Amino acid sequence: MPYNKFMQTDTYPAQETKTYTLLLGDTKINITVDATFNTYPAAQTDLIDSLKKLHAHSNYEIFFVSGKNLCITTAAGTMQVADSAAIVPPFFYHFSESGGDAVTRFTFSLAKRKNKKPALFAEILKHIGTNFISAFPLTDELRDLISQLNRAFRRTGELSGLKIQCLLTMLMLSVFDQFFISRNVVYLANLDKTDNYVTIIEGFIQNNYSKKVGIGKLAESLHLSVRQTARILKQQYGRTFSELINDKKLSIACALLQNTPLKISEIAWQTGFETESYFFVLFKKKYGVTPLAYRKQLSNG
Repeated sequence: MPYNKFMQTDTYPAQETKTYTLLLGDTKINITVDATFNTYPAAQTDLIDSLKKLHAHSNYEIFFVSGKNLCITTAAGTMQVADSAAIVPPFFYHFSESGGDAVTRFTFSLAKRKNKKPALFAEILKHIGTNFISAFPLTDELRDLISQLNRAFRRTGELSGLKIQCLLTMLMLSVFDQFFISRNVVYLANLDKTDNYVTIIEGFIQNNYSKKVGIGKLAESLHLSVRQTARILKQQYGRTFSELINDKKLSIACALLQNTPLKISEIAWQTGFETESYFFVLFKKKYGVTPLAYRKQLSNG
C-alpha cells in the first residue's frame, strides 16, 4: 500500500499534550506531542494572513510530510515541503499550514547532560543548526517509524507508552543520522537575525503603540537583553524605543485627523498619549503645526 494513502487513512490524533524525555549519550531530548501529532490541520490562508500569524517556538519544530505539501511561511516568503522532513529552529518566526496531505508534527528541545561522553550534543547542534530551516527526503526507515508511531498512539497501557518512547528514540536517531551522513539536506530559509528582529519589532510596535509598555517587553519578545535591543533599534532605525513608539502614535493620529471627525482630545486618548498637551507638543515638534492646524490644512487642500 502506498505510504501516502496509509498515512491518510491510518492516523490517530494524540488525545493530550505529553512530553517524552529521551537520553542519548550526553544529550537530553524533550519531545512534546499534542493533538496535531498526526492530524495536522489543513488551512487556506493567503500570504497577508499568514504573515499576521508569524510566531516562534522556544523549541525545535519538526514536520514529517507525506505527499504534497506543507507550506511554511517566513518573513522572507513561503516555501513548500513535499515528501520530506523539515526542522524549524527555535525563535524562527514562521507560520505553517498543510496542503491537505498527512503531516506528522511535534516539537523538541535539546539540552546537554553533565559529565557524559561522547559529545553528541555539540555534534547535533553543529549539524541541525539554529539559523535555518532544513529539510531532507523521507527515508524508508523514517516512513516505517512514523507509521509505527501513528499506530502506537491508538493503543493504551504501560507497554504502549514504552513502545512510543522507544520509537521516538529510534526516530530521533534516524533524523540526526540524516544530518551526519546525508548530502540531501537542503536549507530552505536562512535566518537573517537582523531581518527577523525587524519583523518582530515592527509587529510589536504595531500591536502595542497605544499601551504603556517599555523596551523591556520588546526585549522579552526578541529574547535579548535591554541593552542589545536598544543597540538594534539604534542601528536599524536611528531611534530609541520611546521615539519609535511616539512616531507610530503620531502617524496613527495623522490618519485619524484626516479620515475621522474625532475630537483632538479623543485622538490623543486613542493613540495612547497620557495628556492632550503632550500630544500637542510632540505633534507640533514633528510636523511644525498643531493637530488642529494640520486638519484644517487637509480640509482646505
